[in-house]
Parts: sequence; structure tokens; C-alpha cells
Amino acid sequence: MRGAVVRYVVGASIVLVLVVTVAVVVAGRIATREALDHAELDARTLAEQYVAPLGVDALDPVGERGRLDDAFLGRVDQGALRQVKIWADLGEGRGRIVYSDNRLYQGAEVELGEEYALFASGRAVARRVEPAADGPQPYPEGTYEVSVGFRDGRGTPFLFEAYLPTPAMALSRSELLRQWLPVVVGSLLLFAVATLPLAVGLARRAGAAESDRRRLAQRGLRDALSDRRRMAQRLHDGPVQELSGAALVLDSVDRGGLSASDAAALDRATRVLRDGVGELRSVGDDLFPDAVSAEGLRAAVDELGRGSGEVGLEVAVQVDTDLGLDADTSFLVYRVVREGLRNVVRHAEARSASVEATQVLDSSVPGVRVTVTDDGVGLRGDVRHGLGLRLLAHEVHGVGGTLRLAPAGGGTGGASLEVWLPANLPD
Repeated sequence: MRGAVVRYVVGASIVLVLVVTVAVVVAGRIATREALDHAELDARTLAEQYVAPLGVDALDPVGERGRLDDAFLGRVDQGALRQVKIWADLGEGRGRIVYSDNRLYQGAEVELGEEYALFASGRAVARRVEPAADGPQPYPEGTYEVSVGFRDGRGTPFLFEAYLPTPAMALSRSELLRQWLPVVVGSLLLFAVATLPLAVGLARRAGAAESDRRRLAQRGLRDALSDRRRMAQRLHDGPVQELSGAALVLDSVDRGGLSASDAAALDRATRVLRDGVGELRSVGDDLFPDAVSAEGLRAAVDELGRGSGEVGLEVAVQVDTDLGLDADTSFLVYRVVREGLRNVVRHAEARSASVEATQVLDSSVPGVRVTVTDDGVGLRGDVRHGLGLRLLAHEVHGVGGTLRLAPAGGGTGGASLEVWLPANLPD
């Protein structure tokens, strides 16, 4: 329950951080675009008010520059402008500076490049002035250039060029953030607070449903184990005893008065009965081995290892002496080892395998970790898990355990079956 609330709070915090980050980026872009638009509008207004009425032709060395000085030099001194240039069209992509607040630029003739098209179009273009790679910087860092194509009262085209600082743009961005970022963040926080009870309720229901599912699965496993015990007991007390008795009776029959063929048939019947008894005992042992208990798990696992050794697989067994398992978990551990060794024998083409069962106390629920590792061919991509492994995984997950089949570590090939189980299954 507490974990679900923590996950919800962490998730909401991450969403809030992402929203704020996106809001800052978007606000910056919107503010910059709006500031540039305002700069273009201001440049147009200055050109309309002060340049167009005079006419570009009047801006020669003996012309009326005083009115433009009055309009622009004060703004430059106040920092609202960093520089102003007015260009006359010389044709063929060239322009001449007919006015600038910096007298050194006046009269200069320059190849304008792409900006030359602004003379005829009447458009405005704004861009950030990048600092020079080396040498003195022509403009302070953070300067924007705005170029506006215009025509004076006589229809003569000219280019009005203004260089603006960025503090006003940064202020516009801050204003945008101050205006609507608190609304967005506040709305998200209110939504998170309003939905927290719902999230807590859903977490409780999900936790209760998971607990119910696990209890049902554990109860089903206990019922299945109980059925296995009863079936094993019925086999032992019923058919096994009866067939064993029948075999003893047949064994006690005097063959002296029988023909050779009758005696041979009687011997075959006796062997069939004894083989059947052995098979039934094997089935009963598979259903519920007598050796499996909290105290006898090591012996049962050792027996599985010896059985695998009879078919050429060398098995090393390591089982902690005090695992603290109940009988049902002990049986599941046995089943894990049995299924793991069966798969190694059938599919791995391995020479050796190792079985480990160790106590796990570093989690909130005490448990046992069981691993079956081999040195065989490893996991093939086209091989599907068999029915036995799928059934085992279903039972392990049903009691709250985990099952993982993966390549063995160490880079030596082979595969490793690793299972974690709770030490005790609740009633």
C-alpha cells in the first residue's frame, strides 16, 4: 500500500517536472518569437516615422541627418538600440550606408547578399548576431539584427537596419512564465491532490485483489498437494500391496507338477506383477516422495542427483542445512530440482550440473533460492518451454515465487534455472 502511494507521488512529481521543463522551453520560444515580432514592428515604425518622410535621397553628407540623430541617438544612449543603419540601393546586390549613428559606417558600400532582396520585397528579417570566432567583437553578446525593406514617399527603396539588445526579450519570456506557469503547475498539483484518494483506493483494491488471488492459488496448491498425498497413499495401501501379495502367491506356487510352458508362463506373470508394482511405486514416489519433508529434503535431492548420475550426468548438490521450510515448500523445491535435472538430461547435452538451495533472508519475506545450472549447449532460440516447465512456473507464480530460465553465467555456455519461493505458505 505504502509502495503504491510512493510510486504515485514519484510519478506525479516526474510529470510535474516534465511539464515545467516543457513549459519553460515553449515559453522561451514563444517569448523570443514575440519579441522578434515586436522588434520588427518597432523597426517598421521607426522607418515610417523618421526615414520615409525625409526620403533616402536627402540623406547625403549635407542632408538632414539632425532629425534622425534626434530620433535614434537618444535610444542608443539609453540602450534601447545598439546601432542603426540606413541603406540605399545601388543595384546589382550592392548597398550604401547613407546614415548610421556611428559616423564611421556612413558612405560605406557593401555587397549585401541575401538581404538585398529586402529592398524590393518590403519584408522584415530578424536574426541573432553570432559572436566572432576571434578578434574584437563588433557587437555585444546577445545582439539581434532586424532588417526592414521600405520605400520612402517618392517610392525609392531603402533598407532600415536596427541592432537590438536582448534584455527586453528575456523579460518577455519571464513575463509569460509568470503569467501562466503558476496556473499550469497549480492545476497539476490540484489534480494530483484530488486524485490521490482515488489512487490510494485503487491501490488498496489492487493489493487486496492480488492478496486474494495469491491466497486462492496457495490454497489450490495445498489442495493439490493434499490430493497427491492421498493418491500416493491409496496407491501404496491398495494396488501396490495387492499386486505385491499376488506376486508372492505366484512365487509360492510349486512348479514341480507343471509343464515347462505353464511354469514359464507363471514366471512371466510373476515378473509382470513385480514390474507393475515397481512402476506403481515410482508413480507414487513422483506424486509425493516419502523422503521429502522439512528434514529430509537434502536426502531427496541427493537421490535425484544419483538418479541423474546413472544416465551419465555428474551432479553436484549443495543444500543449506537449515532452510526453515514447511513441508509444502520443501515439496515445491523438490519439484523444481526434479524438473530442472530432467530438462538437463533430455535437452542440454551436458556433462555436469549443479544444484543449489540457499536460504534468502535479505527480503521482506524469508524464502529459498533454488538453482539448477548445467554446462550444456545452452538455450536455443527456437526451443519452446515444455509442458512440465510451464506447469512448474504456474505453481511457482501462484504462491508468490519467481522463475527464470536464462543462459548460465561465466561465459561457459549452458543454462540456469533459478527459482525463488517463500519459505512458508500461509494457511
